[in-house]
Amino acid sequence: MSSQGLEGTEMASDILSIDIGGSSVKVGLFSSKVFEFSRGLSQRLPEVRILGRTFAQVKDAVFEAINSALTNGLSFQSIAISTSGSVSEDGVVISSGHFIDYERIDWRRLILPEFQAVARVNVFNDGKASAWAEYRYLGFDHNSGRGVIAS
Repeated sequence: MSSQGLEGTEMASDILSIDIGGSSVKVGLFSSKVFEFSRGLSQRLPEVRILGRTFAQVKDAVFEAINSALTNGLSFQSIAISTSGSVSEDGVVISSGHFIDYERIDWRRLILPEFQAVARVNVFNDGKASAWAEYRYLGFDHNSGRGVIAS
């Protein structure tokens, strides 16, 4: 399976969705069954503040979010991370200008050894994640909110 798509992901399984923003980590549980019915997340968790501008503080916030989900009894085997910056085809964060030392980060190598319940971690650039999700779950029609940026 490519790290840049969820093709092959067992869609009956819930996915912990993590969005790394400039000041916080937003977290929700995604289920295809719930999404098909309500177009929303199964469960939204409280966002976790990022307490500084370094990668270590980003990592702390992401790990706190995962621990919170597990502590609250949520069941998932996959994590999908959306992040600003550049992400390689194999899911490594190349760089992100928001945080010091947030470059060449392989979230899989950080998360999988720490969280035995997690089998898969996919990492996406935030723009690509948004476009893929909209296309995959909302389809294409001319009334969609999608836009094209050309440079």
